[in-house]
Amino acid sequence: MNNIPALLKSKRFWSAAIGLVMMVLVNVIPELADNDSQLTNAILIIVGLLVGGYSIEDAIEARKK
Repeated sequence: MNNIPALLKSKRFWSAAIGLVMMVLVNVIPELADNDSQLTNAILIIVGLLVGGYSIEDAIEARKK
């Protein structure tokens, strides 16, 4: 139960959650149907870069300590 507050403060969690919401919206909104594969790829790349950046940032901070 102590993990939930830490999860809600996690940048990785919120990046993934927002990415998931965007993926659902892309597939639900009919006007985006023509570009759904391009939007899906863009969302995956952006979220992947964010999470990777956060991981590098955390590794640098851990190394400083």
